[in-house]
Amino acid sequence: MYVIDPSFRTLSYTKEVSCDAIDALWKSIVVEGHTDIATVNAMKENNALSWLNSCWEPIINTSPIFSSPRINANIMKGPEKIGTLIIIEAFTKLEKAHLHMAKHLVNVIFLAMQKEQVYRDTLFADLLKGKNIKKKLIEHQLRLLGWSIDDHYFVVKVKVDEHDLLNNTLEYTAQQLESCCEESRSRSIIFRKDIVLIINTGKLTEINQDCLSRLELFLAKSKLTAGISACCNDILEIRDYYLQASVTLELGAIFQQTASLLKYDNYVLYHLIHNAAQTMDLYKLCHPAVIRLLNYDQENGSNYYQTLRVYMNNDKNLVESAKALFIHRNTLVYRINKIMEIINLDLNNENIKSHLLISFVMIDYLKKNQKKAPAVHGIISPV
Repeated sequence: MYVIDPSFRTLSYTKEVSCDAIDALWKSIVVEGHTDIATVNAMKENNALSWLNSCWEPIINTSPIFSSPRINANIMKGPEKIGTLIIIEAFTKLEKAHLHMAKHLVNVIFLAMQKEQVYRDTLFADLLKGKNIKKKLIEHQLRLLGWSIDDHYFVVKVKVDEHDLLNNTLEYTAQQLESCCEESRSRSIIFRKDIVLIINTGKLTEINQDCLSRLELFLAKSKLTAGISACCNDILEIRDYYLQASVTLELGAIFQQTASLLKYDNYVLYHLIHNAAQTMDLYKLCHPAVIRLLNYDQENGSNYYQTLRVYMNNDKNLVESAKALFIHRNTLVYRINKIMEIINLDLNNENIKSHLLISFVMIDYLKKNQKKAPAVHGIISPV
């Protein structure tokens, strides 16, 4: 038998039974210290967890997910599940009498857990809400974690899957995310029905690449998406970085990104544009020459808008631009000359260059965010 917490971490198990004596799940419980992810995902997919979580009395679970029948007995504190006792049918057949024994054991375990229960630190939740907390109190609580107020932090917000909500596996998912960045020191919390991971990188301003790789792998396997903020060097301002991670997820959805881990650094300009779009007509902010080219392309079936964009993004390098467009250099020269006839601009002027470049990004945003984009002047149509 063994006991797990709501995040599927092993709290206790029968020490006399070797890790290889039963099955792969038992081995994971003993060796890894938690239920293996394959089993958790299998229970989530067929809603077995939803059923198990709803059981107030011990039950014999004969689901084919498991290699042998087992008793599941939830340990409840009021309406909240704080753990589960599992008794595996290994050396004797499970009978009704074992259910009564499980019920008694649950009561004993509950009292032991209550005696040593450590309540979750609410410091990070308060900071994420933007509450005004005394600096000395923050410093004191951080020291308990071995952290410093001068450390650097990143915020990861995970878009929770409906199966996690349905099957109450948020704690498990949060713990798995936390274990991905053990060397970077991290802490996960459930915040407003989302999982938020705060990664402490000490004096480093970047997250360890191994940590990022493990995060991406776990998210991909779990079919989850997360947004990660820029580096925060003042934990008192951590809420702003939580909002960065949040808007990264929002913009990732707008641009239909398929990556599991979306980085705010790749969305900074889109964030500025996204904010501007709430109060301004982005179309009117675009350089008139860009709109002129879009309309010309639609009317004539040309591709001058994209040509100018690639040319400007390559700092007007003809060789690199031709290579990116898969056209001959002479063809590119012809197109640029034709474009200059249409827009008649000084592309060496820094203000004009900056306006053009940001206009290209605004057009991207308008095309993707069609609900807020003005369906006029050909902006929404592909070019």
